[in-house]
Amino acid sequence: PPFVIDDGPGVGVRGTFPGEILVRYNVGDPWATTLAYSFADASPYAYSVSLTIDLFATQRLSILRNLGKGEVRGGVRYPEKRVDGNTVELSHLMLGNARQPDLPRAVFRRLMCDRITERQADDVFESVVRFNHSKFIDALRLLRKHDGPLVSVLEESAINQLDALSACVGAREL
Repeated sequence: PPFVIDDGPGVGVRGTFPGEILVRYNVGDPWATTLAYSFADASPYAYSVSLTIDLFATQRLSILRNLGKGEVRGGVRYPEKRVDGNTVELSHLMLGNARQPDLPRAVFRRLMCDRITERQADDVFESVVRFNHSKFIDALRLLRKHDGPLVSVLEESAINQLDALSACVGAREL
């Protein structure tokens, strides 16, 4: 179960549990954990940074970083998808999953199947992955010019994010 943070001091968990209680900090990736909790975590997942891109001069894709939105269908977590004219907006987009590396691309294909071909979806997915890689490499290049405890945490988080981003191979049928 997730943490519950009430107005009062402290963090808790609601419910009755036999034995040990294990709780996830969030459903996020290494970067989200660092920004929320100020420590580096090696999460198996990587989500896209926020971005908006044109798709083949006829449509637009907007990816947000609202990791709390979406739904689970058939054991697969999908982002919330909104369509407004020629713009598709996704609440988030998983790009890497160390536990199921064939899932992120498959989810994206499924989300976009009514808008673009599978090959086009793969091209767009690869472009989004490459954009994300470049952002975290740029961050590492900037951070290496500085030092201190916060810089070390940010560097480790960026490395963990890049590692999780690399966990995308193939695509399953959904």
